[in-house]
Amino acid sequence: LFKLDTASEVVNDLRTNAAKQEKDLRVAQAAADRAMEEISKAISSSTERRNEVGEVKRTVAENEEKTMQRKREIESELAEIQPILESAKTAVGGIKAEHLNEIRSLTAPPEAIADVLAAVLMMLGVQDLSWQSMKKFLSNRGVKEDILNFDAKRISGDLRKSVAKLLKKKPASFDDATIQRVSIAAAPMAAWVKANIRYSLVMEKIEPLQSELQ
Repeated sequence: LFKLDTASEVVNDLRTNAAKQEKDLRVAQAAADRAMEEISKAISSSTERRNEVGEVKRTVAENEEKTMQRKREIESELAEIQPILESAKTAVGGIKAEHLNEIRSLTAPPEAIADVLAAVLMMLGVQDLSWQSMKKFLSNRGVKEDILNFDAKRISGDLRKSVAKLLKKKPASFDDATIQRVSIAAAPMAAWVKANIRYSLVMEKIEPLQSELQ
């Protein structure tokens, strides 16, 4: 009987230990499952972050390429207009005083000359566009210097629109061949006006790009 009781206790102890071990195993398995879930989430999150970083890098690269393309286009436009502007300035610098005197001596100027001088005065900020005002301007000793020292960056949007409106309204007056036949002195001025308006348009395009690059 004693042996049977001892065996029974052993069996009970084994069952108790087995139950405890089973419980511990379930707890351990649950912990392992949670750990695996956390690992899976971490891997998934890391993959998503890598994908997001990759997408951001691609977007930045695309934007940089677009910016550089715009910069190249603008630099190309500047490279085209700057020689034209310099050529116009050189031509203005070569105007002879006698040719200016010829214009000033006129009782009333031909339409083309009046249009060109009006555009020049507008660019220089002169409001009075009467013939008397034009003659006064031409009589200044530093008339050519006033034109040559003009900075196209000073051209506002409103001024450009006003001058461009005149250019569009009177295209013949600013045509190289036409104005050359009318006045040797007015022809370089006409070229100078057109070159400055074009230069101003290019500078307006550059401004937002410069802000982006900064």
